[in-house]
Amino acid sequence: MIGGAPAAAVVFTNEVDKRAAASPGVRDLEARIRYATGSDRSQLVVELAEVRASVRAEKIGEVAAEFDGIHDIYRAVEVGSVDSVIPASRLRPEIIAALER
Repeated sequence: MIGGAPAAAVVFTNEVDKRAAASPGVRDLEARIRYATGSDRSQLVVELAEVRASVRAEKIGEVAAEFDGIHDIYRAVEVGSVDSVIPASRLRPEIIAALER
């Protein structure tokens, strides 16, 4: 089963990237870079890379929290990510039955 943070970083990468790109800090720096030249532009590009990394980490946290807020093992069964939930008391018989098949 995948948790919110791995899901956000791997499965929902496009959503995380979209949210990070829409961040006011990222958008502001991108606009400033368009009009900057020389060493000012170089500094802004470095700053943008740092801000993007920070904002992306923040957005991963947001998406992870949303995922964890709605996703649990029973929902995983509903959507087909997991075949079934086996109670501990049935685990041994289920394993034996699976091996015998």
